[in-house]
Amino acid sequence: MLRFLRGISEGMDPSFANITYDDGLGKTGLERTLGPPWKFPYETIPMSRQALRGYEWWTICPKELAGPLGGAGALRATGAFHEVVRLPSGALWLQATKNYRDYGPDAYAAVFHALAPALPAGIPKRFDQRDDEPAERIIYLDASAVRP
Repeated sequence: MLRFLRGISEGMDPSFANITYDDGLGKTGLERTLGPPWKFPYETIPMSRQALRGYEWWTICPKELAGPLGGAGALRATGAFHEVVRLPSGALWLQATKNYRDYGPDAYAAVFHALAPALPAGIPKRFDQRDDEPAERIIYLDASAVRP
């Protein structure tokens, strides 16, 4: 599947893409918990080149945010990613761990801190969830408070 996505990604100028464990009806885990103005995809998609919509096991970061993050080399140096690739468009292909099953709390905390400069400000809210739902894989901190 990643080879297929890579081929598509290399031929486009993506503003965002991700693979996660939950279908949020177009919303990322971060968008589901941040609330307004990050409430609906029709609001976040047009803004996806100004702020990263989320951080998941696999994320594409648009070229407009790659520079403020320091580029591929700086993100590789964080140690938060198994793979960081600069796509032909300048967007970044970010894979947190080699295997999806290994994307646990330590991994997504490292990804959050590496991507904090590009994430929207705001403290995610905890919502009640059903027992059969997995917990959101997000850090409940304001990204703007942990930016370098």
